[in-house]
Amino acid sequence: MSSSSLKTRDSAETSGEHISHSARVLLSLLEAEILVGKEEDDTMTTFLKGVETQKNVKLALSEIKEGCSDRILLIQSEDAKTVSETLKKILESFTGDDEVMLKLLQQEHKFHFLKILLPSPTELDFENVTNKNQVTTTRLLFSNSAISAIIGKNGAVIKKLMHENDLRILASKHYLPDSEDRVLELQGLPSAIGNAWLQISQLNMEPRSENPFSERKYSPHLAKALRGSADRAAEFRSTVMIPEEFVGALVGRGGNRIANLRKYTKTKILIESQDSAKETSSQKRTFVIVGNLERNVQIAEKMLFSNLETERGRRKADSYGKPPENSS
Repeated sequence: MSSSSLKTRDSAETSGEHISHSARVLLSLLEAEILVGKEEDDTMTTFLKGVETQKNVKLALSEIKEGCSDRILLIQSEDAKTVSETLKKILESFTGDDEVMLKLLQQEHKFHFLKILLPSPTELDFENVTNKNQVTTTRLLFSNSAISAIIGKNGAVIKKLMHENDLRILASKHYLPDSEDRVLELQGLPSAIGNAWLQISQLNMEPRSENPFSERKYSPHLAKALRGSADRAAEFRSTVMIPEEFVGALVGRGGNRIANLRKYTKTKILIESQDSAKETSSQKRTFVIVGNLERNVQIAEKMLFSNLETERGRRKADSYGKPPENSS
């Protein structure tokens, strides 16, 4: 595996090769540096090359994007167990070394999806851990529909994963920018994380819609609103998919309802045009919420979903009140 092959994340996915299993790991620049070296020199890149050869697996690391502090490591193989073992091997690189672990603990992240939400681990948090330096926390990327399957009804699946693998697991509430991906944080021994991924790979995680537009994968990029505006205040955004039949009700007559939501939350809410949605055969329309304060964006998202559920409930109640079509 050459250094250049590490930088082309999409090539393995689009080359036409049959690869049925993959894991996507969201890395900070420091974590990527630990794997490949500061300059991605041959010495450190040899580590990933050795893993690729030893495990008969394909690895790809996304390029460093200007203005971005994250990269994605893609692990691919026809065998799910191979992906699991490779994930374990790679995560072991972040454990055991006191200096490395201190650097990882002290790193600060401008990109809030890199911020670890789980509390710092101790030996008492896990049954099979004798030294907290054996523990690592990783961020795996999954589509929104996959996250729903991983959580399961009333959290049954994610609770089972945590119990059986002696792990802490937490799913992010929000999509990564311009995608339908969410982060799944896993904290524990590298072997336990690998085993949990293997169990996850066996779940039925078919997307609810075959429409690729609603399952867009995240890749590191600088948000369009921020390009060319390095001194501009930070902007936060959230992407929400709304079923087409509810768009009119949420927008309101003359756009009045959505205008009030924008004013109340002090956010911009951009709505995909109906023609654009038709081009992708989508049954949903994209609402992009943008604001200078993350809290405002979260409030707008929550209110939008609340309005959607209210409208669903109203229509359901109306349908119960309708007389049968053949009644006199």
